[in-house]
Amino acid sequence: MNQDSEITLHQPSEISRNFSYIKHANKNLLIILMIFIIGSLISGIVIISVNNKLIPYLAGVLELFFMLLPTLILSRTSSLKFKTLYRLDTRLNLKHIIIAVFGLCTCIIFQETFLKLQESLVPSFLMSLYKNLEKSIEETTLQIIGGGGWIFGLRAIMIGALIPAISEESLFRGYYQRSLEEEMQPLKAILITAVIFAIIHINPVDIIPLFVVGLYLGILAYTTQNLLIPILIHFLNNAFLVLIIYVPAAGIIDIHTYNINPITTLIICIFSFTAMVFVWVMLFSGRKKTNQNLAST
Repeated sequence: MNQDSEITLHQPSEISRNFSYIKHANKNLLIILMIFIIGSLISGIVIISVNNKLIPYLAGVLELFFMLLPTLILSRTSSLKFKTLYRLDTRLNLKHIIIAVFGLCTCIIFQETFLKLQESLVPSFLMSLYKNLEKSIEETTLQIIGGGGWIFGLRAIMIGALIPAISEESLFRGYYQRSLEEEMQPLKAILITAVIFAIIHINPVDIIPLFVVGLYLGILAYTTQNLLIPILIHFLNNAFLVLIIYVPAAGIIDIHTYNINPITTLIICIFSFTAMVFVWVMLFSGRKKTNQNLAST
């Protein structure tokens, strides 16, 4: 199939006409997630009974060997070439990287302000439950990437940012979303992938920000046609959390440390979301212009 077809038009090639990319992708995604969940449960029980200090390393092993490895193995059964499936045919573009990083800044501001706004809207009778859930998620996160000193900081960057970025982007924006794009409109493929991405994190407090991040990463993957860019942005997004934990001075960029009233928070949230959408439009416009230039040659 011509990967540079119009954004709203995807016609399957003659060779792959009898191959259902959606069924194939859904089946393999289910298999991969089952492998990951079962592996997490079994290894989690074993590790906890032996030594809780091994939990961070368990998280890294699970992402590499129970998500990334099955993804790479099962993706070989697709009729798409490996480089096409993982968007490795296109060279990195500095302009794309700059736009992507700027978009990440707007995305982070939106995430932080939305969570603060969300908390202010929680009814009083549910606040205790909300706080307990939030605390539980924070404790789990600290178990995986917490610690003190530069050695633990490097471990946190590896386990909490680099490995998840490579593993999750290979599965979601690489294999799964790219397969869906063969038989449905790209925007629909991006939305479906983002929803699944948000749900599998099992984090009800952050589910909206996770969906927005997944949406942005999906847009980056489609419009730049290079999986390395969403991997980079995913890494930087996660590294931001690690930075706040390990560098006390970085707390100045954490909006939760400020006593901002809900109206101001709402204004910042709307402004950052508007800026983020502007970046998305720029990316789609750039992709459309590239398609038109290729069609005219």
